[in-house]
Amino acid sequence: SDYVTDRQFSDFPISPEVLKGILESVRDGVNMVNAPSIAQELGLKVIESKVSLPSDFSSLVTVRVRGCEDRMIAGTIFHGRQPRIVRIDDFMLEAIPEGPTIFIQNHDQAGVVGNVGTILGEGGLNISRMQLALIPEKSQAAMLVNVDGCPTEEIMERLRGSAHMITAQLVEL
Repeated sequence: SDYVTDRQFSDFPISPEVLKGILESVRDGVNMVNAPSIAQELGLKVIESKVSLPSDFSSLVTVRVRGCEDRMIAGTIFHGRQPRIVRIDDFMLEAIPEGPTIFIQNHDQAGVVGNVGTILGEGGLNISRMQLALIPEKSQAAMLVNVDGCPTEEIMERLRGSAHMITAQLVEL
């Protein structure tokens, strides 16, 4: 695919930073300057647009990645300087993007939140923040759990293997 843009990067100062964040997981040495070139080299199609439609937020940045699995995340700034994640896929929430964070998707069943807390506590990790989201019509729930330390692979495997779990992923925000 071609590298496509309907605006210049200077019109979207966030764009190089977003590309850098996405590409860091697959390539070493990515920075804001070389991220567009690396995206083109990898055959990624990048489409940028700016929409002036009324929304619940005065400013909202949405990043959608399509591939083997389509993902979408949206964020905003509260009070001029407090970043928040407000949507992940179809889950609406309000989370502070900070430090080691575990993104969990699960079937909406009683006991899941308690089980997550137990597993993390037994692993010596303190939960600094936890944001929950629900899609009742799908009986699915999600949580973003900020922790005061990086969970081991053993802790992540215990989370993934626990009852009613769909996925558990560690992200650094």
